[in-house]
Amino acid sequence: MASAPFRNLSPLSVELFRSFVEGRPDEEHWELIDGVAMMMTPPTRAHQRIASNLERLLNDALESHAPAFVAYQRLGINLGPQVPNYDPEPDVSVVDVEGQDERYSDRFYLAAEIVSSSDRRYVESKREIYKLHDACTCIMTVQQDRFEVRIDLRTDTGWSEQVLKQADDVLAVAAFGLRCRVADLYRGTPLSPRRPRQDRWAVWLPGERIAWFPANARGSAGLAIERRVLRLLAERCTFAAPRILFESSTGFDIRAMVPGRCDPWPLYEQIKTDPPLARQIGQSIGAILAEQHTRVTKADVAGWMPEQVCWPEPSDWIRSRLARIIDDMALIGSIGRALDAYERLSIDPADCVLVHGDVGLHNLAVDPATNHVRGIFDYDSAAWADRHHDARYLVLTIPGEPVLEAALAVYEPAVGCRLDRDRIQLYNAVCAASFLASRLGVPAEQKWCGRTLAEDVRWVRYALDCAPI
Repeated sequence: MASAPFRNLSPLSVELFRSFVEGRPDEEHWELIDGVAMMMTPPTRAHQRIASNLERLLNDALESHAPAFVAYQRLGINLGPQVPNYDPEPDVSVVDVEGQDERYSDRFYLAAEIVSSSDRRYVESKREIYKLHDACTCIMTVQQDRFEVRIDLRTDTGWSEQVLKQADDVLAVAAFGLRCRVADLYRGTPLSPRRPRQDRWAVWLPGERIAWFPANARGSAGLAIERRVLRLLAERCTFAAPRILFESSTGFDIRAMVPGRCDPWPLYEQIKTDPPLARQIGQSIGAILAEQHTRVTKADVAGWMPEQVCWPEPSDWIRSRLARIIDDMALIGSIGRALDAYERLSIDPADCVLVHGDVGLHNLAVDPATNHVRGIFDYDSAAWADRHHDARYLVLTIPGEPVLEAALAVYEPAVGCRLDRDRIQLYNAVCAASFLASRLGVPAEQKWCGRTLAEDVRWVRYALDCAPI
């Protein structure tokens, strides 16, 4: 963003400008535009966020598509001798990895500018200047106050121009492997706020109690819904779930925890080699779900209970991220077919019940000595939705799926209906794909929701092999 110029009687050369800048404080940012030294005002948070998003998206794409290139923010570029009296710093540029100068690059292949209302005229000037650089094949201008991205691409006959103005428009620049939604550039700005990872936070208290505090309005609303669910379960069901001990008028509450141990990964390893334990765990889950699904009615939750599970994420969101995480197009295609099948489902209202939404070993409290299930917790994903969602994480990639089958052996006669195994497998596959898509920006070897990238891919492949697609 431009501020007041430093004027001289004659245009400054690049050499004089750089000498001048060397004497200025480090916190000042200057550019030479048509022989005039311009001190740029500090960028807004939105400006910086968009530039950071674009740099990250480009580097993710370049790493696999064009590893000889790299993207940087605020790197100086040498335009002379073709363009005298200009010494700009694009907000983001793509240059050679093997650069000789840490501060400037002689060649750049993409230049991007984030545009505010105060510097539109200067950015237009820079855009035309960038076109004069022989190596530059793409110029991108991104409006920071609205969804609008203009892409200029060099062609055999000149320059082509494309303007994208919708959040879900696809921004694709094949030469750099970039493919994303316009909204991905704006993530974390007021135009596309990031969904908080945590809308609540917990404090563990003596006596197996826990206090939950809302972090924002969404967290406050979520805690209020969960308290209503827990009170219904306490009234209607015999299994153990957290009990509300105190509710503050300011939105926090104190709960009695379900006593027992929750250590899902060691328990999973035991189950893989201990069929009786797998059956025991499955039977307990089946009994819990049979009560939960039959003892709360739609009239009990009408008007306040969500009617859609919060996971998996929307299909478009999953599709838009996969190619930036994995490069296996066959796998991406299979995931796409599973998403298509998921979107085609028509749910019988008779299958809609109070679902937990995240039933799995990670939300069970078990007796540390016997591994008997003592209860279930974490109802913040509860919804009035398809009962099959509560079986999707009982698919544990174990031959014969003993936990799932033991659970259904108890559940089905208790509720008087048979669950569709194919639908359970499909839900498992789509949820696995959603977890894979959520890894964007996470290093491959880093555990994310308990798994590395290789482990997530292995889960997705297993789930797709079992799903009816």
